[in-house]
Amino acid sequence: MFYTIMIWYLDTKSVYLAFCFSALVLIFYVAANIRIFKEIQSVYLKYRKIAAVLAIAVGLSQATVNLNESFSALNNKTKADAASIKGTAAQFKPLTRRNIFRLISWNVQTFGGNIAPARERAYGQLLDHMFSRSRSSKVLALQEIANDEGRDIFAENLPGGSDRWNPSFQNTNDAQDNGFFTQHQVQVDCEQFMYAKIGEDGRWRSDPDRIRHPVRVSHMKVGNFDFTLINLHLTFAKGDANASLREFNQVLAWLTNYFTDPNSDPDVIITGDFNLNSATLHAALQQWPQFRYNFDENGQPVATPTTMVTLVSEPTSRSRGVPKNNYDHFIMTADTYLEEYVPGSAGAMNPGLLQSIEEENEVYVSDHLPISSGFFTSGKGNDDRLIQPDYSQMQASAACTPKAVFASASAAPNPSLP
Repeated sequence: MFYTIMIWYLDTKSVYLAFCFSALVLIFYVAANIRIFKEIQSVYLKYRKIAAVLAIAVGLSQATVNLNESFSALNNKTKADAASIKGTAAQFKPLTRRNIFRLISWNVQTFGGNIAPARERAYGQLLDHMFSRSRSSKVLALQEIANDEGRDIFAENLPGGSDRWNPSFQNTNDAQDNGFFTQHQVQVDCEQFMYAKIGEDGRWRSDPDRIRHPVRVSHMKVGNFDFTLINLHLTFAKGDANASLREFNQVLAWLTNYFTDPNSDPDVIITGDFNLNSATLHAALQQWPQFRYNFDENGQPVATPTTMVTLVSEPTSRSRGVPKNNYDHFIMTADTYLEEYVPGSAGAMNPGLLQSIEEENEVYVSDHLPISSGFFTSGKGNDDRLIQPDYSQMQASAACTPKAVFASASAAPNPSLP
């Protein structure tokens, strides 16, 4: 019995000791593994960052290689394209900088002294764009200036004001007069009305039997280019184009007498609001021998110095802000068109600019778009002849002197529309 108990005790103690020993070993093993795990984890995290950086670096390196290859390919293509047009580009590269001035014509829609502040502000913004110092615009022909107050307000809104601009305007009994503004470097030799007379009250009056809105005539010189400029606004007459055409023929009758003077300047520019499209004007001009095209033996048109060329064929008048009718033009003698006119320069202003200014100021500015045209003032003209003044100073000062023949011009042909 005792022996049996001892064996049981020893066996139990051995098991207990074995259990304790095993537990201790397990504790040390777990502790050791935890430390190793942390070290492994630390190393892993450390090298994972390094690996990420290396991966990014490798990616960027590859991207740089690809980018360089793309730029290299683009550069080679650009060089190839440039080489292919080198000859063409050389043809249009000017040997010297050309001196050009730009003439702008605009119906400003009854601009008077009672203009609303928002509308005046909108005009100022548009004029800043058209006549900024970086541009070549030097002459502005206006239609529908209501009175002297309108002239003065308009002058205040021109960039530089009176320090930069000279007005050419005389108020008449008409509410839609024509006038000019010229920069100081423009030489204005003379100015007058085409058909108008002074009334008993001493005020200029229109001649409604010929032209309702008095036509303004001036002789100017910019650089070496001198010219006679005619600024007109033909009657609208509620859309009666035949009424507008009758007035246009009165202008052509005046010009017929103008050219009878052998000393008249052959460079003539007519601009303004004709209330007629370019096709109608061209057809009307062909009925006048002085202004039509002649034809050679092969049936090809041949221009004489007084042949009239009509420019600007896109819509210029606006209906509810949208360009609708082709009413505003430049008409010039072939002598001007073939020498001083800058080819392709005549056209209307981008309507989006005027519309954006109107939207900004919440006001309607005008029912017409400005039109403009460029002219060379020195060097060789389109005909390869040197541009020089046609008038001497004495002739220029007499260019606009009213002559009896103008006041008693014969009646003009009165055709209907073709």
